[in-house]
Amino acid sequence: MRSNIGGPAVMAEQLKHLGKLAEWPNITIQAIPESTEWHPGLEGEFLVIDTEAMSVVHVENRLSGLFYQDKADVMAYREAVEQMRGVALSPSETIGLIAREIDRIEEAE
Repeated sequence: MRSNIGGPAVMAEQLKHLGKLAEWPNITIQAIPESTEWHPGLEGEFLVIDTEAMSVVHVENRLSGLFYQDKADVMAYREAVEQMRGVALSPSETIGLIAREIDRIEEAE
């Protein structure tokens, strides 16, 4: 959360945007504390996508993206999501963290 990409003003605006998105009924934002040791989220970005027809996982890497649709692969990523939720802050704690980080950035400007 503290990578200073784009400068403080950009970072503060991105965090404010996340705060607004967290108000949507279909979005849950949970941050994983920096003090947390290894968790599956450190392996790289991924999305578990569920549709009426099927479930797939989209994995991003530097050069491309991959889709997995085998049931065992999808289940492995679902388990990764649950492991990450197990170490993440609650949604309300995450919103508090975001608000504190916005304050920290804006006070430093």
